[in-house]
Order: sequence, then C-alpha cells, then structure tokens
Amino acid sequence: MQNDQTPEDVAAALDEQRARIDESNAKAMERMEKTQPTPTQREADLARLGALDLTAPKEEHGAEPETRALEAGEEGSYQTRAHRRRSRSE
Repeated sequence: MQNDQTPEDVAAALDEQRARIDESNAKAMERMEKTQPTPTQREADLARLGALDLTAPKEEHGAEPETRALEAGEEGSYQTRAHRRRSRSE
C-alpha cells in the first residue's frame, strides 16, 4: 500500500483486479468448452499405431481462426556469444 492510498482504495483496486481476472478466466473457459484438441487423443493414438486414415475428412475443432503471426527480426538481429579461445590453464 502506498502512503497516499487509503485501505478502502486498496480494497477497491483489489476487487477491480479480481473482477478482471475472473472475467478473463470465464472467457477462457468458455472458449475451451467450445473446442477440442487437434488432433484428438484418439487420432494421435491411431497415427502412432499406423491406423489413421489420413485421407478421411477431419471434423471441425471449433477453434477461432489464428490472428497472430510471428515475424523475423531485421537482418543480423540474431546474436550469439562471442567465441573465446580457452587458455591452457582453464
């Protein structure tokens, strides 16, 4: 608690933060209830056993379309540690 905050302000801020977390968790649980893993565990087991028909149409998994994408950095942005030759005493 900062010096200029009253206990009521701190409690209100905590309640507000908890409400945002609860809302976010509820949305995440709703999304999870509408989806299934792709591939399903059964599909993974069948693939492992070589019994999965890869030409069969797959059922819709219910996930929202992916909207995020990763982009590479600028050329030369990858850095590694400089190589240092060890002395014989090391």
